[in-house]
Amino acid sequence: METALLALNPRSMIISHKANRLANTTMITMPGVKSETQVMKLDLLGFCVSSGSACSSGKVKVSHVLKVMHVSEIHQISALRISLSPSIKELDVESFVQAWHKVYIQCSGQNHLTSAIDSKTVKRVSSHVPINIT
Repeated sequence: METALLALNPRSMIISHKANRLANTTMITMPGVKSETQVMKLDLLGFCVSSGSACSSGKVKVSHVLKVMHVSEIHQISALRISLSPSIKELDVESFVQAWHKVYIQCSGQNHLTSAIDSKTVKRVSSHVPINIT
């Protein structure tokens, strides 16, 4: 999932990608699109995600953890936490990657990028079933 998301938006970053971390949880940024906007738009597409770190859950302000980690402000305000449940299927992940990219295109003014998506990077999914990612 992380590889596909980064391929779709090279300006994004995975927070602590080199650190030992939970295998089912990632925090990715979408520079230019606030975390709260991503959460709302992905919710409307049937995905439950969170902005900020787990210890800042429910808060609207930027996570103090990201500040302490010296994450740049553009990445702090666009951080999204994604947790995958044990029952998640590959199709669910592919659907999420597509939804995340759709939000990026809609919110960043990058509509011209839609035609540049490599179909090998993201498989097209014809049906969308609401799933709980987090």
